Amino acid sequence: MEQAYFPIFINLLNKRVVVVGGGVIATRRVQTLCSFGCNIEVIAPEISEALKNLANEEKITWHARSYQERDVIGAAIVVTATNQRLINYKVGQECLKVLIPVSVADSKEESTFYFPGIAKEEAVVVGVSASGTDHKMAKRVTDGIKNVLKSIVQKE
Repeated sequence: MEQAYFPIFINLLNKRVVVVGGGVIATRRVQTLCSFGCNIEVIAPEISEALKNLANEEKITWHARSYQERDVIGAAIVVTATNQRLINYKVGQECLKVLIPVSVADSKEESTFYFPGIAKEEAVVVGVSASGTDHKMAKRVTDGIKNVLKSIVQKE
């Protein structure tokens, strides 16, 4: 049986969050983080249209370049989600050295936290994880919780 991770909720309000990458996974992570009031910096030479829109709306800051050593210094958390294994590895290792929590999208072993599925309705937040083993199951559970949560919160 896979070791389960302890769920922990942290205050990211006005905290610096670095996301390395600009593709599909990075976009999903950024879209989720946007509802938690953090200062998101995306580092990637190219980004998705959705991320460009967020940058144009000044909801995120986009550094249109490749990751550079020390980009993570001062971040509360880091998510690295590029399509380049070596970059993800380097970002993860740098975060480990300076004790910054990091989610390495393509390596649960190199991650110090998993980016959970999020169900959020008003002030209620539910995080779902399958301990990095079954992303499809975690998504199904998250989607189910979103539906239930919405109906519960709306009843009050």
